[in-house]
Amino acid sequence: MPARGKTYIGQKLSRYLRWLGIPTRVFNVGDYRRKFYGAEHSHEFFDSKNVEATAMRMEAASIALKEMIQ
Repeated sequence: MPARGKTYIGQKLSRYLRWLGIPTRVFNVGDYRRKFYGAEHSHEFFDSKNVEATAMRMEAASIALKEMIQ
């Protein structure tokens, strides 16, 4: 669900928890995708039928998950 405020809420929650003394970090898969594959993509990049782009998005999600586990 794009543009629904998920990252915004996550960052606000993280800031509040850090204020309480709980160390937190927000992982945004979109940031990883832009870092590794660039920011300029057409709508076709997000089409589930686009096998190559789906693999790229899954790889970015996998990298984010690995960093989260660490």
